[in-house]
Amino acid sequence: MKINASILRTILLAGLMLSANPVFSQDKFEIFGGFGFIDMETIGLRYGNNFQVGLTQSFGVRYSILQLPPQTAVEIYCHFGGKSEFTEQHPWYMLGRLGCFPLGYFCPRLGRSFFFSGRTGINIDLGIILPIGDSLKSEYYTILPSGRISFFYRF
Repeated sequence: MKINASILRTILLAGLMLSANPVFSQDKFEIFGGFGFIDMETIGLRYGNNFQVGLTQSFGVRYSILQLPPQTAVEIYCHFGGKSEFTEQHPWYMLGRLGCFPLGYFCPRLGRSFFFSGRTGINIDLGIILPIGDSLKSEYYTILPSGRISFFYRF
C-alpha cells in the first residue's frame, strides 16, 4: 500500500508543478495549410515560438514527368532577424524539412512570415530538394527547386 500512495503523491506533485509552470504558455501551436513543390497541398501542425518543430502531411499529385505520392515530413524552423508588431516571433526563418515516407529527401529553405495579427499570417519559403534515396534521382536532375506558401493560425 505504501508504494501506491507514494506513486499517487508523485503524480499529484508533478501535476501541480506542471500546471503552475509558465513553459506551457498559449500561442505555441500553429496549424497551417498551403501549397508548394514538393509538398503540394499540405496540412500540418507546429509547436514552438522562435524554434519550432512540426509534422506535415501532403497529398499526392501527378505531373507529366513527376508523380508524387502522399507524403509525411518532419520540419524544424529556426526564426531570426527583424521584429513584428503583432508577436514576439521573428519574421525570417530557416526551415529544414525531412521527407520521411515514402520518399526520402532533405529540403533546406529560407522563408519569411507575414503576420496579419498575433494569431494569423502567411509563410513564404524557397529552397532546394536534396534526394536521400534513389526514388527522386534520375539522369536529368539530382537537385530540384522547392518552395511553399501557407496560411497559419496560432493557438
